[in-house]
Amino acid sequence: MSARGWRRLRRTIQSLSLALFLYLFVETSRRGGSPLPVNLFSRLDPLLAAGSMLAARRIIRAFAPALAVVLATLALGRVWCGWICPLGTLLDLFGPRGGRGIPPRLRRAKHFLLFALLFAALFANLTLIALDPLTALVRTLAGVVYPGLNLAVTALQMRLRGLAFLRESLLWIDSSLRGSLLPYGQPPVRPLLALPLLAILALNLLARRFWCRYLCPLGALLGLASRVAWLKRRVGEDCSECGLCARECPMGAIAEVASDPGECILCLDCLARCPRGAITFGASPGLSWGYEYDPSRRQLLASLAASAVWVGLLRTEVARRKSPHLLRPPGAGEDELLARCVRCGRCLKVCPTSGLQPALLEAGWEGVWTPVLVPRLGYCDYSCASCGQV
Repeated sequence: MSARGWRRLRRTIQSLSLALFLYLFVETSRRGGSPLPVNLFSRLDPLLAAGSMLAARRIIRAFAPALAVVLATLALGRVWCGWICPLGTLLDLFGPRGGRGIPPRLRRAKHFLLFALLFAALFANLTLIALDPLTALVRTLAGVVYPGLNLAVTALQMRLRGLAFLRESLLWIDSSLRGSLLPYGQPPVRPLLALPLLAILALNLLARRFWCRYLCPLGALLGLASRVAWLKRRVGEDCSECGLCARECPMGAIAEVASDPGECILCLDCLARCPRGAITFGASPGLSWGYEYDPSRRQLLASLAASAVWVGLLRTEVARRKSPHLLRPPGAGEDELLARCVRCGRCLKVCPTSGLQPALLEAGWEGVWTPVLVPRLGYCDYSCASCGQV
């Protein structure tokens, strides 16, 4: 296959992956309507798997698919980031070509966040798991986009209901879309839930895939695994050192002619851009270490210290102060919920009465964005256990 053909294939797979992600999100509230698990992408996430199992102190079989992503990374490199990740696909849709002027050492920040997250998970604290890219995306869809779309459609229906020739179309919307794409009631719109994703999109204006380059803890984890990947980028003797590949790279992973395998996301843009065909991707087994941005022992210790301070602050009396009216989903023990909830917001989407809502400070600092029951918005149906199934 030609270089341009590979690039078209990648974009096709990215589009299909994003479409599947959105389809499964819509199917969340249909209770068994999808042949695939509605939380499939979360089950594929190695960072969610590692953090959840460290916090729970046991093997969670639901995360078995994440092993496939790890094995694929060990063989092919960061193919998840370049070909599958829904957030990465969104970031590819817009952003500048540049990114110069940003200190290269900022790339170490993602390793700092990764180690701090995992160390905190050892203390059964998953607050930082909210930084996971898939979690941030699902949370925004569930708390902002989904109820906001319903609000807009309902307002449009109310405006058009007086037009007789549109009556059948409006009835079709209610009969076909309510209960699947749109809810029957109106869930509250929570704009604060969109702030992390909006920040990620805004940072993309500074540099292509700014989040992936400098901050993504999942990318940092997969980048460490890709150091031993079998497939790596190679440059042949025909290279004229024109620098076109470095300017084309969305990750800024190429310096002169060499590339950092921990930063390369296998997008193949450099392969398609090279005028001499000097770039290939092939077998280069072995450990690739010693790059400028590789995590150091000092950074590891700093992450450990920061996570210890963070967990300590969350255990203070002020941080643990909770509302006396705090209600959790039935059957959810407080300590166990805090140690296992990944703050994704799927339970908000699946709740048929919209009674489940994301906590702010009513559950303490450690409970931010975990689910709480708000009876004035919706009751808990005793025959429903949907929140525990997603």
